[in-house]
Amino acid sequence: MIALAEPPDPHKNPASPMMLRDRSLPDNPINIEWGKLPRVESQMAVVFEGKKGVSGFNLHPYLVMYQDLYWAMWSSSPVDEDQAGQQVMYATSQDGLKWSEAKPLTPATPSGMRFIARGWWVRDTKLVALVSMDEAGEYFGPSLQLRAYEWNQPLRQFRYLQVVQQGAINNFPPQQTPDGQWMMSRRDQNRRVYMMKGGVKAIDQWTSTLIEPTPDEARLEEPCWWTLPDGNLTCVLRDNSRSRRLYRSFSTSGGARWTVPVKTDYPDATSKFFCTRLFDGTYMMVSNPNPVGRNPLCVSVSKDGMVFDNLAVLIDERTKPRFEGRAKVAGYQYPHALNFLRDVMIIFSRNKEDIVVLKLPVAAIQTLSERK
Repeated sequence: MIALAEPPDPHKNPASPMMLRDRSLPDNPINIEWGKLPRVESQMAVVFEGKKGVSGFNLHPYLVMYQDLYWAMWSSSPVDEDQAGQQVMYATSQDGLKWSEAKPLTPATPSGMRFIARGWWVRDTKLVALVSMDEAGEYFGPSLQLRAYEWNQPLRQFRYLQVVQQGAINNFPPQQTPDGQWMMSRRDQNRRVYMMKGGVKAIDQWTSTLIEPTPDEARLEEPCWWTLPDGNLTCVLRDNSRSRRLYRSFSTSGGARWTVPVKTDYPDATSKFFCTRLFDGTYMMVSNPNPVGRNPLCVSVSKDGMVFDNLAVLIDERTKPRFEGRAKVAGYQYPHALNFLRDVMIIFSRNKEDIVVLKLPVAAIQTLSERK
C-alpha cells in the first residue's frame, strides 16, 4: 500500500516524487481495481455529437462562464485528427445542460493549415478565444502561431484580433500569478516546453522561460500549472515517453525559474489532464490515471496542491469510436473544468468524436475531500 506521509515541502525538497496518497490504492497502479473506486454522481449532457465525414473528430474542449452563459469551444474536423481544414467550434448554455447549436468560431482555414482550440481568456472584461494555427500533419509546423479572436457583441460573432505569440501553442489559457501578471504554457515548433508570462500591458508582450529537460529524457508536454497556498507555483506535465507517470516542477520565483521536472508516483494514461482550485481552496485534479487507457475519467483532491488523494470515478462506461479516423482513441479524454457558484462543470471528449459535459454540485467534491 502507498505509505501515508507528510506532504513534501517544495522549497526544501522539489525532487520529491510523492503526489498521490490513498489508503485504498496499491503501490502499483496497474493493480488498482478501477471498478471498485468510489464514484462521484453527476448529470451528463452532450454539447456536440460528431457526424461521420462531416464532423467525425472533436477534441480540445474548454469551458468558461461569461455574461451569465457557459461557453464551450473545441477543435473539429471531418475525419482525422488535426487534418487540413480543421476549425474551431463553439456553443453556449444557460444551465450547462442544454446547449445551443454549434457555430464556427474561426473563419475558413487557409489551404493546408489547421486551427486548434486553445481556450478562453477573459481579459479586461472582453471574451478572447485563443486558437493556434500551423501546417496540418506536423507537430508543430514552421508557421505555428497563437492567435486571439474576440467576441463582438453587436455582431454576435468572433472577430480576429491579433497574433498573441509567434512560434507558440499553449495548453490552457492564461491565469494570473500572485504578482498580477498572466501566465500560460508554451510549446514551440520543436515541442520544447516554456512558461510565458506577461500579457498585461499588451496581449502580445510575453517573456518565455524554458522548463529544462529531464536527465531521463522524458518527452514532457501539455503542462498544467497552479498557485500553491503559500503563493509559490507548481507545474505538472504529461510524459509522452510513456513512463505512465506525471512529472512535476516548482517555482519559488513567480515563474521566472523552474526546478528540473521530477517523475512523480501519480499514474497517467499519457493523456491531457487538468487541475483547478475550487472556491473553498480545494484543488481538484481531473485525469485518466489508469495507465492502460483513457477510461475511466477520474477526479482526486488536495488541500495543499502538492499531494492528492481520494481518487474517485467520474465516468467509466465502456465506449468506443463510431467512425474510423486517424488517432481515434476510445475513452473520456482531454478534460477541462470550472467551478461556478455551487456547481462544478467538467467538459471532455468522448472517443474524440463527441463533446460532453458533467455537471455536479461542488459539495460532491467537498465531500470527497473530507473522506477519510
